[in-house]
Amino acid sequence: MQARILVFTAVLVAAFVVAPAGPAHALADAQIVMAVSESDSVDAKSVVAFCPRGTVVVGGGARISGGGEPYAHITSFGPLPRVGWFAVGREYSGRTARSWEVTAWAVCAQEPPGLDYVYALTSPQSIPWQSVQARCEKGTRLMAGGGGIYGDADGEVILAEARPTVSMDAYNVRGTVDFAGFAGGWTINAYAICAAVESYQEPATSAGNTISPKAAAASCDHGWRPNSVGFLVHGPDGTVAANDAMF
Repeated sequence: MQARILVFTAVLVAAFVVAPAGPAHALADAQIVMAVSESDSVDAKSVVAFCPRGTVVVGGGARISGGGEPYAHITSFGPLPRVGWFAVGREYSGRTARSWEVTAWAVCAQEPPGLDYVYALTSPQSIPWQSVQARCEKGTRLMAGGGGIYGDADGEVILAEARPTVSMDAYNVRGTVDFAGFAGGWTINAYAICAAVESYQEPATSAGNTISPKAAAASCDHGWRPNSVGFLVHGPDGTVAANDAMF
């Protein structure tokens, strides 16, 4: 299976999947739930995909689509602990009159052993970029992650990185002020879903050139299924953002 990221410059996309710590927790019951926002030209939208009763959220993804897709980007995505997965999109500071929508995908399953939702947040600052890491407790590994931009940035700060660490024990998130600049304060946060399971990541990289947009798809090994996605934008800070982090 594949995970896909669509951005507007060179990008590294890391897709990672989960294997069970034991036969009783194979996540064979995992299901994907999707929710879509209204489709219009309102400059900010959010949506939540809720898991069915008796399951918990263990991963997810987000996407911007519609005629206004080139003018909007994902500003926040991640778990609502246990209950679902949210996604937030916002237009760039230039705005657009075209309609667009944001979609959230939640991966839902019976609770795996050692399940933990970790949250990390920076303090409000007025600087060109910030980064934060949500780290799993010892004895657990990363299953999925997310992050977001908060404050009065109003589309002028973008997510440049949201991906797992190589060791699969934390999730890194980085935001940058866009090329137009932003003088106000803003914060960035990171989410990590951790459990006593085995997991790994599979990266893929797009071509590095000035063609826009770009996409990269990472394929899982046979027998594994994607649980969450991540991305890293390689390009001038503040000029590129992701609008598709799905599987």
